[in-house]
Amino acid sequence: MFWTGMRTSEVIALDWGDVDWQRETIRVRKAMTRAAKGVAEDTKTVAGTRDVKLLAPAMAALLAQKAHTFLEGNAIFHSPGWRGRGAGHWKDDHQIWDAWKSTLKKAKVRYRNPYQTRHTYASMMLSAGEREIWVAKQMGHSDTTSIMRNYGRWIPSSDPNAGGKAVALFASKMLAIRLVNWQKKAKFLPSSIGIGFDFKAFFGA
Repeated sequence: MFWTGMRTSEVIALDWGDVDWQRETIRVRKAMTRAAKGVAEDTKTVAGTRDVKLLAPAMAALLAQKAHTFLEGNAIFHSPGWRGRGAGHWKDDHQIWDAWKSTLKKAKVRYRNPYQTRHTYASMMLSAGEREIWVAKQMGHSDTTSIMRNYGRWIPSSDPNAGGKAVALFASKMLAIRLVNWQKKAKFLPSSIGIGFDFKAFFGA
């Protein structure tokens, strides 16, 4: 969950058939909530049904899990059995909270609910500079509204090179012509004109 941004209810509803090993994605199409009473239901929204990119840590975790449950039925993740419940399939997303709480206690980590893993994913992706719309789609949102409202503080507020890519892509010819004129008149090559564009690097000077 730390590296997919998926909801707990989505994770416990995953089947091995949802994994595309070649494309390194996993198909989210169902969720298992308490209201569903042990039956995986279709996701509630169109955006919720999605292909999530399996980043390297998530792919490594799946490969490790494969050794435990790949030959034990369709479900990827199985319940180890908690508070008298037998091992097997998770019944709902709240059942996993007991296992989570016990695991944190053993690790001597202050309790945070499992949903915090989703917040961690969003904050990591955004603070690393990933595009807001990509993060939103990964997490099952139809747009960036929720992302901006809940995680806006993690989005880098300034970039000294902001705008430079657009200039290089869309204005390079115009700049090349003007540069020739500048060189003829002033016989110098400006390194920047305050827009984060490196003339010398761009023109190989």
